[in-house]
Amino acid sequence: MRVLHVAETIQGGVGTYLNQIVPLQLADFGVESVKVVAPADHLLQIANVPSACIESFSRPARSIRSLLAMAKMVRSSVKTFKPDLIHVHSTFGGAIVRMMYGWRRKRPKLIYCPHGWAFDIYSAGWKRTTVELVERLLAPLCDRIVAVSDREAEQGRRIGIAPARLCTILNAISPVSPAPEGRGWNDDRLKVLFIGRLDRQKGFDLVDAAVADLGDRVCVRAAGSSIVGDQTAAPTSANVELLGWLTPGQIEAQLEACDMLVAPSRWEAFGLTALEGMRAGKAVVATNVGGLPEVVEDGVSGILIPPEDVLALREAILVLGANDGARQAMGSAGRQRFLKHFTINRLHDEILSLYRLTLNWRQADAGIQA
Repeated sequence: MRVLHVAETIQGGVGTYLNQIVPLQLADFGVESVKVVAPADHLLQIANVPSACIESFSRPARSIRSLLAMAKMVRSSVKTFKPDLIHVHSTFGGAIVRMMYGWRRKRPKLIYCPHGWAFDIYSAGWKRTTVELVERLLAPLCDRIVAVSDREAEQGRRIGIAPARLCTILNAISPVSPAPEGRGWNDDRLKVLFIGRLDRQKGFDLVDAAVADLGDRVCVRAAGSSIVGDQTAAPTSANVELLGWLTPGQIEAQLEACDMLVAPSRWEAFGLTALEGMRAGKAVVATNVGGLPEVVEDGVSGILIPPEDVLALREAILVLGANDGARQAMGSAGRQRFLKHFTINRLHDEILSLYRLTLNWRQADAGIQA
């Protein structure tokens, strides 16, 4: 089985996904049977993938030029590597690869994983309608579409994608944490960690606003940077520190030191950062949107709050900060929930089953939710 992964960007969740699933596929299929097409500017995000398995292209920012560079690299990789199956990730990569190959009679099998529908960016209006139409029209140009949460699959069916083309494979990460590296976090105040893009989707501005008047009690660190427009949102609060993009080991050091993780996304297909917090045994404050309620059990492994509610976020941080016992109990419950439902071996097995199903191999459909 020869598998080609394609990603237009791997900063954030897609990078975490590939960094953990590709090594398992290499162990199963062999180092000559898996390739990844990814931006050269983002390769720090997939440090677990051997460089010999990567075909990179230049992407200093999203542009027509970078999209054409990706398409050129995909065409070259398909020609020389001759994959049985292309597994393409996220909206832009998914659209380009499906338009390149989806209409051909003789082509590799195509699996598309949106990692979050682009139309969720827009609450209403012509932009949302247009993106929904594009996704519906492109859906027949691939063999299967992988939703990373039940909510994402439901949204796909809502816009008219055939249920038989959709399957749900919940996201996951390794149960083995990376070795911590880098500086710790010595502060007597409550330590709150944010991980992710500093774009509107992830709600970093909400964290900044929520702790603005809590400088004597709360300090925040944000691991990440902006992708959309490449404009990093500067915090207005003196008690918020930006760390930029970190390696998995550096993130783990921050997770070990923090008191809680916050994930106040405005929309979210799944929420891998919540899993990272649960794996580390930390209570998670997250918004009740997208796939996050499938990850964080409200009142048990964390607190779910309404989206865009700064006051609710502030209150949840203070409630957990004032009760060490409750915070630690939630962290312990979250780790047990993670180990039971969200480990990478389960994801690997279900992806392999989907590959076999798509390629009409035997033992095809165990564990796949249609």
